[in-house]
Amino acid sequence: MHLLDLSTELLIDIVELLDEARDVLALGLSCKRLKDITIPFPLEYRSFIWPTHDASWIRGSNDVQASSTIALTSGPEDRPNPYGELGLDCEDWLSEEPRRWRAIRSLYVHKLGTRTAPRFMQGQEAASRPGRSIPPEILAQLSKPTTGGEEYYMRSVARLEYIITAFSKALLRVPHLTSLTWNWIGPGSTSPLWEAIRAQSSLKRLSFNIESHPLFLQSSGSTSEAITLLMRMLDDCPSLEQLAITAPVFLSSPDPLAHPQRGWFEDCLVDHSWSQLQKLELGQMVLGPAKGRHLAAFISRHRGLKQLRFTKASFPATILNRIALPHLTDFAFDTPYYAQFPVELLSMLPQFPRLQHLQFRNQSILEVLSAARPLKDRITGMPLNQGPAAEWKNIMFPASHVDTLAVWAHYFNVAPRLQTLVLRASGRLNDTSEQPNDSSLKMRLRHTREGLSLKEVFARVIDNAARVDSEVRGRGSTLDLWITCVRDEP
Repeated sequence: MHLLDLSTELLIDIVELLDEARDVLALGLSCKRLKDITIPFPLEYRSFIWPTHDASWIRGSNDVQASSTIALTSGPEDRPNPYGELGLDCEDWLSEEPRRWRAIRSLYVHKLGTRTAPRFMQGQEAASRPGRSIPPEILAQLSKPTTGGEEYYMRSVARLEYIITAFSKALLRVPHLTSLTWNWIGPGSTSPLWEAIRAQSSLKRLSFNIESHPLFLQSSGSTSEAITLLMRMLDDCPSLEQLAITAPVFLSSPDPLAHPQRGWFEDCLVDHSWSQLQKLELGQMVLGPAKGRHLAAFISRHRGLKQLRFTKASFPATILNRIALPHLTDFAFDTPYYAQFPVELLSMLPQFPRLQHLQFRNQSILEVLSAARPLKDRITGMPLNQGPAAEWKNIMFPASHVDTLAVWAHYFNVAPRLQTLVLRASGRLNDTSEQPNDSSLKMRLRHTREGLSLKEVFARVIDNAARVDSEVRGRGSTLDLWITCVRDEP
């Protein structure tokens, strides 16, 4: 039987089983009949940014309107939405038909929110609807003029609590949520958001990023308390497959190794596990009195992990020694404490037999790339690596750094399935374009500045290296050196 031989009711039931918007779109584009039951509904409801606010509220707008008529277009004439009325309008719109709540699978909450309504509210019918007013008692507190200081702070706190409470009530009405991204200020311990998360038993992906803000600085205690509450709520989400947690770290010393006492601690991970967890990212976590034992035990309980990432880690990679992850294919360890190559990572690679992607911080690449900048072709005199360093591809490296290049090759030799190595560094390349005056030194530099491709170096270390590509990707003051090794089939 062909798919299109089924009744429309059965086809609608099949669409209900598709959680990803891209899958719904692909099905809808296959023929007109399927398009009619997928586009625009439920496609436009599958994933969207929950409308909260734009940045204007934090500046304390005093000319608040008693009623909110929201412009539902995205043009520059839109007036700011400083008090979240658009979120109330969105809730009312979804409530008009229960099937709209059932169609939602993925929600995003960002600190800057959006002044543009979700796409499904931008039609003629939605634009003609009057906006819902803020409750009078909330409006009175939010619209009170301030001259700064404590009054300004209290109004901002009231705004925060109002938005989180409104979103939490709406979240409880989503029965089939599979993905939630929270990229905002951390809720308090009594926030209704925690219970709303606990109610999402079908949740598969959660990204919880607590943003720091001058008005809502999280102390070490409150940050850890928020993460502890989050983990406790997630115990009721047995289908969790992806978990990412990042929270601000506040240090009383510029040396985080000496004073890592403020931030969210590994203790938050005690006694938690999810049998289906495949991707885990922990950002800015610090070790507690257990000195890494809780973290190691938590990782050990998730042997099915395929992706493991640590960002801005305040501990060495040796914490993970002797933890075997047989299914891990993607491992990233970003820490500011490695000025040179982290040798301990090399010794850990046998614990990850299926590893394909490895990323870590290595400041020494700045020295290597700086030495690669002045390399020139012997015949034409043209630079071997042309253009800005952040755009280099298939880089020619200086022969003087062949030992460093060989170490990079050794990573691929120890991890036989490794395909991509990403080395990250922060800073600028040194200016090595000036030539020395001493003639003998010039002669020595002429030989040491010969260009080498990574393929030449890797072939000496890896027997089956067929092709080695290199590329620099820049983002702000951060440079990433991507090395991809393609091997011959055995």
